[in-house]
Amino acid sequence: MRLTACAAALALGLGLPALALEPQPGVGAVAASADAPTVAAGLRGDYLQGGKVVVPITLRNDTAEALAVPDLRVRPWLVTFELELPNGNKQKRRTAAPERDAGQTLLLRPGAERSVLLEIPSGSKLAAGDYRLGLTVDLGRDAPGVVMPVPVRVGPARPVAGDVARSAAGPGAVDALWIHEAREGYDVFLHQADPRDPKTTLGHWHLAHIDDKATVALSAARTEDVPNRAVVWFDGTRTVHALRLQGVLPRGEPDRVTLPWPSVELAGQPAIDGGGRLHVPLWVPAPSGTRGELRLLTVGDRGRPAFRKLTALDARPSDLEVTVDAAGSVHLLLSRPDAVDVYTVRSEPLSETGLPVPGRRVAEARPGESVLGGSFGIVPEGEGRKGGLAVLVAASTEAGLASRWVRLQGGELADLPVLPWAADDRLLALLPSGMDAPGVALRAGGGKPVFRTAAGTVALPGGSGGDWSLWRTDDGAALLRRVGAPGPVTVTAL
Repeated sequence: MRLTACAAALALGLGLPALALEPQPGVGAVAASADAPTVAAGLRGDYLQGGKVVVPITLRNDTAEALAVPDLRVRPWLVTFELELPNGNKQKRRTAAPERDAGQTLLLRPGAERSVLLEIPSGSKLAAGDYRLGLTVDLGRDAPGVVMPVPVRVGPARPVAGDVARSAAGPGAVDALWIHEAREGYDVFLHQADPRDPKTTLGHWHLAHIDDKATVALSAARTEDVPNRAVVWFDGTRTVHALRLQGVLPRGEPDRVTLPWPSVELAGQPAIDGGGRLHVPLWVPAPSGTRGELRLLTVGDRGRPAFRKLTALDARPSDLEVTVDAAGSVHLLLSRPDAVDVYTVRSEPLSETGLPVPGRRVAEARPGESVLGGSFGIVPEGEGRKGGLAVLVAASTEAGLASRWVRLQGGELADLPVLPWAADDRLLALLPSGMDAPGVALRAGGGKPVFRTAAGTVALPGGSGGDWSLWRTDDGAALLRRVGAPGPVTVTAL
């Protein structure tokens, strides 16, 4: 699988290190003259109708002497975008220039480069259709830098997969990944919504182009580490791909780790620990039968992998909950009918990560119970109780669905109100609600999926197929988030 980091850098705007643009269809790299910088632009084959059309532009010094180049971050009017419309008409668009140009420049040493992400004026108003797009950059020399027009398509979003897990949300935004079916291959986008109103989209950030459809996941991280998350994808081969992010943009080329087993599946949400290491849960099935092992792939800053064992199981777990605490430790929650275990990965040196991941039993099934699942959540501070990260355990009993909070290190905190539950109901997801009964997504008997709370039961719009998750706003409202048309991420109040 090939990945192209099109939106490669916002180096001038955010003080990031300059990032190279990998040669690809739609990218021009032209030197205006022997003593001028090389101009490169990441022009994608597909752009979303109604979205901003942004283009990463890189100036690179391929000469033997230092070069002064214009600072395009503060002088975007030096870039003229050239559009050929579907009807054959041609347009030139650029940011309006001020009455006086201060002429800011940057000094590039030999081999150095600087990149900026610029928006085409009124690009969000382009109608669907096939265009040609190129650009010129006024370099302040005898000849401008020219990127010849290439075919691009503007069209509606075509979401085919994604990741809307609660653990992948960032501070100040409700984040998700979604995959767009492009004219050729697929584009991976980061979707950000307003946490005060998750139905309001703040932006779609293009992260990568991949050749084949894949399972994608956005890593969980503590608040201060969210700018350094990773996008992980797995296409069913023996290779795990991990693209590190810097804010909403790719940081360099992806790590590629070849797994030492002939057959492997992603088992849960990846996570970034407080030391910046990436952890990816894996299910390694036995050569025959249903047995297998849960393993944890750990990738350090230099891309060196380690494979750690969690436990051996009789069958693949249906769900493995993942979270990162305020100290940067990664916790993995494994539910079984008789107990709930938590495995913890601390921010230890990579040389120690070959050891098995330590686990502990935090809850056991009470007499007459069968544990259905568990979830991490926040317990509010109360009488005789400290607030903070805890484990919600749900179990079936003769009285119904019983749930309770237990401490992260083990030990019970509080029992919650019982919800109705039938013997043939099947748990799909838990949504913690403080000290109230949780929200429960379930399949009632052989019927359609529903969402149940103490207030009653409602149908889950669109069923439970595809990529979806339950969400709760700051004021306690329950939401269903799903990747799919017309979205690409749709939000429904429950």
